[in-house]
Amino acid sequence: MGNQPYRNSNHLAGLVFEMAAVLKKRALAEYNKSFQEGPSSKKLHLVKKPLIGSSAAAFVGLLEKCKSSDEALQLLLRISDCLQFQESDVEEAIKKLSEHFQSEEESVVRVKILWLYCDIGLECPGANLNNLIEETIHLIKNETSHKVIAQGIATLIKLGSRLSEDKTLMNRLVAVARDNLKDTSHQVKCRCLQLISELYPICPEADRTAEMTAEADIIVKLLSDYSNAEDARVRCEAFKSLLVLHERGLTLSAQIYEHVCAALSDDYEIVREVALKLVWLLGNKYPENCE
Repeated sequence: MGNQPYRNSNHLAGLVFEMAAVLKKRALAEYNKSFQEGPSSKKLHLVKKPLIGSSAAAFVGLLEKCKSSDEALQLLLRISDCLQFQESDVEEAIKKLSEHFQSEEESVVRVKILWLYCDIGLECPGANLNNLIEETIHLIKNETSHKVIAQGIATLIKLGSRLSEDKTLMNRLVAVARDNLKDTSHQVKCRCLQLISELYPICPEADRTAEMTAEADIIVKLLSDYSNAEDARVRCEAFKSLLVLHERGLTLSAQIYEHVCAALSDDYEIVREVALKLVWLLGNKYPENCE
C-alpha cells in the first residue's frame, strides 16, 4: 500500500511518454505526406487596396464639420502627421485652413494652423511660398494672442529663408517684424529680433550705397536698443541678433563696444555669455577700443 503513489506516478509518466511518441509519429507522417505531395497548385493573388484618406486634403475638408476646437486640433494633428497633398489641392487646402483660422476661438488651434503653413511651404510640392507668406502676414495682422503672433513670425522666418534673394520681400518681412516689436510679449519680441537679423538684406560691402549703409546703421541701433530691454531673454536675443548680422557680413560699429562691455555685468548669465562673444569680436576688429 505504501508504494501505491509511487506506482501511480510511474504509470502517469509512462502515459505521457507514450502520448508524446504517438504525437511525434503523427507529426512526422504529416510532414512526409506534405513533402511528397509538393506545393499546392493554387496561386496567390496580392491585391493592394488603396489607402482611404491618405491625402491630407481629405482631412482639411473635414475641418468645417468639427464641432469643437479639440476636434479641430486632433484633425490638424492628423494632417501634420501625413502631410500628403496633390499639387492641385495645396492652394485649396491653404484657403480652407485660413478660413478656419479666422473663425477659430482657441489660440492653440490657430498656432497649429500657422505651424502647418510652414510645413506645407517647406515640404509640399506645388506650395506657393509667396502666397503662404502673404496669408500669414494677413492672419497675424489683427491677432491678439502672443503665442499666435510668435508662431506667425516663426513661420515667416522659415518661409522667408527660402526666398532670401527677393530683397523687396525681405524688406517687407523686416517691416512686419519691426511693427510687432512693440508687442509686450518677450516671445514675440525675440522672434521679431531673430527675423530681422536673419532676413534683413545685406549687400556686399563693395556694392553698398550711402543710403544702404545708413539704413544698416539704423537696424544695428534698433537691435542694440533692445539689449536694454527689461526681460533678460530679449536682451540675450538682441545681442545674438547682432552676432548673426556680423556673421552674415554686416560690419558692426565700434560705437556699441562700451555698451556691450557694460552687459558683462548683467544679472543673467545668458546675457553675459552672448555679450562676451560680442566683446571678443569687437575687440579684435577695433583693438584701439580695448586700451
